[in-house]
This record gives sequence, structure tokens and C-alpha cells, in this order.
Amino acid sequence: MLLTTAQFSLWNMRQGYVSICDRPRSIPPKEALEWHYVPRPLVPLPPMPPEVFIHYLEHGQEDLNPNRSIWSPRLPKRLDGRIIDCGVPTYGWGIHIVEGPNREAVFWIVIITVLGSILASILWSTMHKDIQGGTGLGTLIVALPPVIMAAFLFRLGGA
Repeated sequence: MLLTTAQFSLWNMRQGYVSICDRPRSIPPKEALEWHYVPRPLVPLPPMPPEVFIHYLEHGQEDLNPNRSIWSPRLPKRLDGRIIDCGVPTYGWGIHIVEGPNREAVFWIVIITVLGSILASILWSTMHKDIQGGTGLGTLIVALPPVIMAAFLFRLGGA
């Protein structure tokens, strides 16, 4: 999961069509007084690390010490009412959550699998003097991980 702040615009009040205008790590400018956040300017970015945000979603604030609330004031809050109460399309800032597999981890797994299949093919072919069997083994090694990943993603999406 990737968590960033983003500037968005609500274009259709009925269907709630939202377009993301600016990301990642977009926050209201310090001159925009209709948005409240502390400190101003917000340094360092992002307002809240992903693991803390997920903790807030799962557990709320009841298990956190109220005297040490350092993350809630960092999230931009609109002071002039709700964005959906505006009659025209308007801009806002919020949390942008992108769910899905870790792309970097998938990339490295694919690279390691391909290199492993090449190595296994070469070793099999030289040790057994069987080029056809070596390429078959390499093909099997390359073909299995995508099938397992597809089954995992279908299971995740359908649950």
C-alpha cells in the first residue's frame, strides 16, 4: 500500500466524481487560511507515515495518549464547511491511498526468477548433457511464479 497526500477536485456532486490534481505529498499552501494544519509550513512531509495512518483506521485514537497527539494536527482540515456543500467544483486536500502489490518487490522477484531459471537451465544442460530438458526446466521455473501471483491476486480481489 502506498499512502500520500494529494490535491483533488470534486466535479460531480451526485456521483462524487473526484479527480486527483497533484500528488504525491501535496498539501495546502501556508497562505490558504481555509485549511488548518500544524505546523505551518508542514515539515517534514508527509503529514503521517502509512503505518500510523493504518493504526488510526484500525484502532482510532482511544489507545493513544491524548497529550501526545502529534499526528492528527498534521492532517489538513477544511475550516469553511464541507467540500460537497459548495455549488461549484472546488479543490481540496486529502489522503490518497493506493492499494495493490508492492511493485518494487514484484520487479525483483521477476528478475531473480529469470536469472535463476537461466542458471538452472545452464546447470541442467551441462550436467545431464540434455539441452531440451534444461530449457524445459527453465521454462517451468519462469512460468510458475506468474500463475501463483495471478491466483493470489484473484483471491485477494474476490474475497
